[in-house]
Amino acid sequence: MTTKEIFTVLQKTSTKQISYQAVHKTIKELLENEIITRTTNKKIELNTAWINNMEKMIQQLNQKNNPTNKIEESNGEKYTLTSFAEAGKLVIKLAHDLDNPKNKECFCIFRHSWPLFGMTKTDYELLEETVKRDKWFELIKGNTNLDKIFAKPLQDMGKLIIHGAKTTAPFDIVVKGDYVQQIFFPPQLIKKLDEIYEACKSLDDLSIVNLLKDFVVEKNNIIIKLVKDENLAQSIRGEALCETKDKTKTIRIC
Repeated sequence: MTTKEIFTVLQKTSTKQISYQAVHKTIKELLENEIITRTTNKKIELNTAWINNMEKMIQQLNQKNNPTNKIEESNGEKYTLTSFAEAGKLVIKLAHDLDNPKNKECFCIFRHSWPLFGMTKTDYELLEETVKRDKWFELIKGNTNLDKIFAKPLQDMGKLIIHGAKTTAPFDIVVKGDYVQQIFFPPQLIKKLDEIYEACKSLDDLSIVNLLKDFVVEKNNIIIKLVKDENLAQSIRGEALCETKDKTKTIRIC
């Protein structure tokens, strides 16, 4: 199609007024970015090289969301993630997909509240479905303003949150059914996260740009180990339930 032909089609199909100059400007930008090309007879078509690059990018994104960086181990599986956001996506997917046939209480035992930065609409829907399907508790060692801000969306979904929890571990833990996720952060990331959470005294201290950089963009080596161990899961659950009973007298644990 020529520029004129594209403009004619847009005029007929668009509900908004579109000028020829705007169409011409957009086409020029697409040509400069090599998304489209112009043939010898001045026809415009999609650049096949750009299409191929997009297909590769989509494949890479799918690999991140359905990790191939999984290593089968004798006592479970181990995943290696390169960012906090990637780790969050996998934790959500595992928490959603793992079985809990006896409807046992589920627990997140975290050093700090996890933000939902980098989550897609699908990730968010999986998380919401997971929280509503089972009874979830989140025991957070951190009791800072940022911990409370990040925990609020989960609390609104129905998760019971306890800040300043005494039930802690050297790593973050998620327990569902007979499964235990163990999440290991590198020491330098733990130190940095502690500083970030402590530094935020009020909403005025929040820098969304810096938070996105720290939680989504910055690369880190985060290990998630998944094991199926009924005794281990029940041991962690039992200790965590004791604290929830102490902190929430009105909750009835069946």
